[in-house]
Parts: sequence; structure tokens; C-alpha cells
Amino acid sequence: MAAQSDVPKILVVGGKTFSDSLTAYALKMAQKLDLEIIALNVDEDILDLSADEQAAAREAFFEAAEQSAADLAEKAESMDIKFTSMVVVNRIQTTIEKILNQELGVRYILSEPAPDRSEHHRDRVQNPVLQLVGPETHHIDPVSVRDEGEK
Repeated sequence: MAAQSDVPKILVVGGKTFSDSLTAYALKMAQKLDLEIIALNVDEDILDLSADEQAAAREAFFEAAEQSAADLAEKAESMDIKFTSMVVVNRIQTTIEKILNQELGVRYILSEPAPDRSEHHRDRVQNPVLQLVGPETHHIDPVSVRDEGEK
């Protein structure tokens, strides 16, 4: 695949689906900063399954991921946000690095937060994780983000 234009983009990374908070944050950010959205549904856990288990897991993943991407695409279109999507079974970091090398305009990566399973944080709101992409090195720096109004 040839490198794409340097139009500013946000890479939105989800698993089988995109959460409501990730979807809302990505759309709001894309609209405010005039960004195109690249939606990536990626699952690396399937790679660790036996060959017999992989076929069914892939089918279920692709069905759910394609529906989730279609829902996000519909919302993006209604807001006049340019949108593309990818559904991949591969290692997450490898896939992101490949996209960063092919898509020159990716400025941000937005993903689901790591699940916090501790009892202390169980009722705490989990915001998406924003990563800034450095243009020269594609270095990724994690940044904690808060939704407007949250303290």
C-alpha cells in the first residue's frame, strides 16, 4: 500500500467494538481539530488460540468489528468527518506501527483504557487514552485525557 497524504488524522484503536466513550471522544476530537478518522479494530488474542478455535473466533470478531466500524462510519458521515476503517487479526503494536509508516498524517492515537480490575477503582469512569505521534520518529507518548467538565 502506498503512503497516504499528510492530511491530519486520528487513529482510533478498538477491539471487537468501540465503546461509547471512545466513539464520542473520537468524533468530538475529529470535529474540533478537523481530522480524518482511521478506525482500527484489532485482535491479537486470536493468534494465541489453537487452529481449530481460530476459525470461529475470527468469524465472530470480523462480524462484530465490521458492525462496530459501520456504526462509527455512520456517525462520522453525519458530522461530515472523513472516515476509513480496518479490521485486522494481528499484534496490536505491529499493526499500529505499520499504519504509522503508511499513513503519513496520523497525529493522534485514541484507544480504550487498560481495564482497571481493582476494587478501589471499580466505579471510576474510564476515559479513552490519547497518544501523540511525533512526525519525525513516529514516537508515541501516552497522555491521560479528561472529558470536558470532568474533574
